[in-house]
Amino acid sequence: MKMGKIPQPPHAKKFIENFYYLGWGLWAKNAIIRHLFLSHYKEFAWITSRS
Repeated sequence: MKMGKIPQPPHAKKFIENFYYLGWGLWAKNAIIRHLFLSHYKEFAWITSRS
């Protein structure tokens, strides 16, 4: 009998993987939105400061 290995139902691993990928997907989406928003915000601030 091996110790240190917790038996899991087959669907638990899939659920954990999906949760992990979902978390990374949300993080990436937020990072992209933040990047786009900041770059456009800088352009917008630059345009408004010139006029």
